[in-house]
Amino acid sequence: MRHNFILFTKNYYSFCEEYFGRYIHHAPVIGNGDSKPDIETKLSELYSYIYDKLGEETLNHWFREVPKKYFNKV
Repeated sequence: MRHNFILFTKNYYSFCEEYFGRYIHHAPVIGNGDSKPDIETKLSELYSYIYDKLGEETLNHWFREVPKKYFNKV
């Protein structure tokens, strides 16, 4: 979802300022060698952060409803 949101730069910038107090840059890391436990830990931290900042409804929408609707997965 974030990758798509970034394309709408003005909206993304405003969102970041409102909810995080700063602009969050996109800085992908490719081939960093993360092990599976590291990835699971990072996902858990991401889910917790989204839940705490944006709420359970947003977390469920982004990671349950959207994948079902657009990718037929979950």
